[in-house]
Amino acid sequence: MNEDETTIDSVNDGDEIKIIEQVHGVDFSYYDLYLLKHKNEPKNNITFNLANGLKKVLNLTSNTSIKEMIKIFLFEINIPENIAEKIFFYLMEKL
Repeated sequence: MNEDETTIDSVNDGDEIKIIEQVHGVDFSYYDLYLLKHKNEPKNNITFNLANGLKKVLNLTSNTSIKEMIKIFLFEINIPENIAEKIFFYLMEKL
């Protein structure tokens, strides 16, 4: 469908609708650059259990700050930085 105000009347049973979202404010290379910067340092596997049942494992050095860890995690699950900061401050109150 075009980006217009077409009504859903033109959608039939069995039609496939693809929603393509453009994400702005996510640095997709942030974790790769982190790993490159710390490539010769020992790392620990940190596992995040997501609400949908999936797990995200990050390989981080022991001197990584909690703020840095959360920033890397949120970028890895495609959360933009401006939203990531709000989430971080919310989580910071809970830690």
